[in-house]
Amino acid sequence: MKNIQTLLGTLLLATLFIFSACNDNLDDTEMSLLFDCENIEANIGDPCLVNPNDTQSGVINADCECEPGIPDYECPDLEANIGDPCDDDDPATNNTAINADCNCVEVDSTLYECPDLQANIGDDCVYTYVAANGDIITVTSTINDDCECEGAPLFECPDMMANIGDDCWQDAIGTIPGTINEFCECGDLVSDYECPDLELNIGDDCLISPNSPELGTVDQNCNCIDPNNPFECPDLNLNYGDPCDDNDPATNNTEVNTDCECVEVDTPVYDCPDLQVDYGDACVYTYTDVNGDIVTVASFINNDCECEGEGNNNWECPDLQLNIGDDCFLDPTGSMIGTVNADCECEE
Repeated sequence: MKNIQTLLGTLLLATLFIFSACNDNLDDTEMSLLFDCENIEANIGDPCLVNPNDTQSGVINADCECEPGIPDYECPDLEANIGDPCDDDDPATNNTAINADCNCVEVDSTLYECPDLQANIGDDCVYTYVAANGDIITVTSTINDDCECEGAPLFECPDMMANIGDDCWQDAIGTIPGTINEFCECGDLVSDYECPDLELNIGDDCLISPNSPELGTVDQNCNCIDPNNPFECPDLNLNYGDPCDDNDPATNNTEVNTDCECVEVDTPVYDCPDLQVDYGDACVYTYTDVNGDIVTVASFINNDCECEGEGNNNWECPDLQLNIGDDCFLDPTGSMIGTVNADCECEE
């Protein structure tokens, strides 16, 4: 009986040992294999065949699809990553894995806090990611309590591994630059330039003419001007809207347009040519009342070509431009407020 008990104990211990050895990739709760892509039992970045009927190799992407490409191995000669199990062709060795020097070596069967990483919490680690502009970023960090390399980037746009405002490519071959927008899409390039069409800032040097080496300066209107001839149309020594002569006696009222051409413009006939308005057109006038406030009044152009009511407001107290009962200032500094009385005086 004692021998049977001993045998059962030995079998139980052996079973536990085998189960523990095979349990590295099992979920403690569901007892199932842990994969990024459970349906195909693979992880993101794993090598794969694009088509099972051919030999075209690919890589499992973030959508758990096999896309054409070459896996980015840490040890490309071995087509493996650091920590992967390997075969050193030595039957005397056990538990061999790829080390940091990309050699297949026997590793200590130490019980790691993070067995999948073969590392302990607090150990050094590195992680890499590809930025939206194609740059490969490598960051040195430490293993955290979740057995993750601390600080692995949390992107605003995780599917693109990028943040809003990052550079990106709008096309698959990388010829059309763009900017990640708030919808996590690669949209049109957002420029930080004050003059995006020139890709320059105000005050920057610029070429006055594409066919001339002569340098100018970008002005406030994002035009490249000659600092020695600061006209909007330096060839004419004129600005937009200036009157000009097109040397055509048949034309009248010519002026410079935005293309720096001298062209004839329409000459409207106004009822009030000095104001360039007609009777009844809307107008506004402003005045400063005795309180120091600027008052704006909307009105219309009368038959005297004046803004109706301007300068003639029918005040009860015209000298004050106020009415009886209005607020007023008792002192020139405006610190004491009074009221306009029946004698048109400002009193307490």
